[in-house]
Amino acid sequence: MKKIFVCLTVALFFSTLQAKATSWAYELVVWGGNVYSLQDETVEEVGEKIGEVTSYSDMESLGGNFSNAYPVGTAYYSLVGIDKSEAIAVEISKGVFEKATYEHKFKESNFEVFPTTIPMIVWKFLFLMAGLMILLTVWARRK
Repeated sequence: MKKIFVCLTVALFFSTLQAKATSWAYELVVWGGNVYSLQDETVEEVGEKIGEVTSYSDMESLGGNFSNAYPVGTAYYSLVGIDKSEAIAVEISKGVFEKATYEHKFKESNFEVFPTTIPMIVWKFLFLMAGLMILLTVWARRK
């Protein structure tokens, strides 16, 4: 009886350990709550500096001015004659700017994961309760 309970507890514990990583379709930067995909297009004329990368990861989506391609501190600039809602420039090296075009609004990963986490916890709780009910039934019949 104790062995079965221990096995169920261990199985439940290890079933909650999940590796999570994000797969990226393209290199991106986030600025002002918008996702911009980087193009293989350099631009000569840029406007004022509008921000910089504040968080970097190639494994997960983070908040703020996030990038999966460039390190923290990489500068963002406006493009002359182009609205920032359409495209911005990213300084990929000293004096070299790459165009990044608007893709969509940014959704932080914790808001995407949260709705799927609750049902997972509920199912694991129900599984544990069912296991305990079975154990109690078996134990009661043995007496």
